[in-house]
Amino acid sequence: MMMRQLLLPALLCVAAPTAAVLGQTDVPKEAAVEMAQPPTPEAVEVLRREAARLMPMFGNIEIRKVLLNTTWLPLPDTRTLYTDGKGRWFSQAEYDKLAEEQRAELRAVEFDDYRFYYTKYGTPMAYIRALDLAAAAMPGSLQGKKVMDFGYGTIGHLRLMASRNMYVVGVDVDPMLAALYSDPEDTGTVQGEGLDDKPPPGTLTLVHGRWPKDQDAIEKVGGEYDLITSKNTLKNGYINPEEPVDPRLLVDLGVPAEVFVEKVAAALKPGGLFLIYNISPKQKPKGEGYIPWADGRCPFPREMLEKAGFEILEYNKDDSPFVRRMGEALDWDKGERAMDLENDCFAEYTLVRKKPAPAQSEVQKP
Repeated sequence: MMMRQLLLPALLCVAAPTAAVLGQTDVPKEAAVEMAQPPTPEAVEVLRREAARLMPMFGNIEIRKVLLNTTWLPLPDTRTLYTDGKGRWFSQAEYDKLAEEQRAELRAVEFDDYRFYYTKYGTPMAYIRALDLAAAAMPGSLQGKKVMDFGYGTIGHLRLMASRNMYVVGVDVDPMLAALYSDPEDTGTVQGEGLDDKPPPGTLTLVHGRWPKDQDAIEKVGGEYDLITSKNTLKNGYINPEEPVDPRLLVDLGVPAEVFVEKVAAALKPGGLFLIYNISPKQKPKGEGYIPWADGRCPFPREMLEKAGFEILEYNKDDSPFVRRMGEALDWDKGERAMDLENDCFAEYTLVRKKPAPAQSEVQKP
C-alpha cells in the first residue's frame, strides 16, 4: 500500500506544547530528555514547513492554495527497490517475478518517505515558481487545466496540482522513477483538497518513456494541454554543450530539436503555454571544466520557436533574485552542502504561447 494519510494541518499549527505549558511540572527526567530530543520529522512535515516559508513570496491565491495542500500530502511507507547499478531498476513486484539467478545480480535499496518525495532532484517545492509564472500568463483559473511536466523528477508537485483539480501528466525517462512510483495508488484520481473551497478531483498520470520519440509514450501523453512545463531538464548546456562532455551528462531528446519543439506545439491547445524554467550554478572559467547544467538558457532559438507557431512572451528572462529568496526560504544556504546563493545560484526562464488558429476569414480559400 502506498500511503498513510496525515491529518494534521501543519501549515495552520504552531509547535506542539511542552510539558510545562500543559501543566505537567513533575515530568520524569527520562521523559524530559525524550521531549528535548524529538524524533526526526516525517518528510511530509518538512514539505509543509517549506510551503509555509514560501507562502509569503506568492501573491497568486491559487498558488498559495497549491502550497497549502501540502497539508494533505500522503505519507508513503518505505519501499524497497532493486538495481544492478547500471541503470536498471525494479520494483518489489517486478523483483519477485525474476528468476533466482537474475535476483542475485541485484542489490536492494530502501526508499523512505524522504527519498519518495525528494528522490535525487531535491524538494518538490522548487517547482512552484514555474507554476506561478505560468499562472500569471494563463487566463482563468488553474482548476480544470491539463498540465504536462517534461522531466518531472519527483511526484510531490504533481500530486499537489492534481489535488487542486488539475489533470497532470509527468513524463520522464529515469527508470528509478518508474520503479519507485509503480504502486497503483501513486497515480489515477486524486481527491480534491482545500479548506474553504474543496475542488473536484484531479488526475495524475506518469509516463515513463522517450516522448516524443516512442510511439507508446506519444499515445500515453496525448494532447490538448493548457500548459507544458519543464524544470532543469531542457537546458542549453544539456542539449547544445559548448565543450565536449561525457554524453551521460547530457539530455538526448531522441528527435532533432526542431521536431521536439513542433511536437510540443502539437500537444498544446491553441493559446496553450510552454514554460522552460532552469536553476543553475555558476559556470567555470573556460578551460577549467565545462559544467553542462550551468548553462540554463533555452536550448531552442527564438526562430525555431516562432517557426513552430509560438508567440514569445519571455526569452531567457532572469529570475535569479526570486530563486535566491526561495533558496533562502528552503535553507539551500545552510548545512554541509550550503550554496552561495548570491554568487552560485541563477535562474532563467522562457515562456511561449501557441498562437491561436487563424480565423476562418483569414484562411485563404483556393
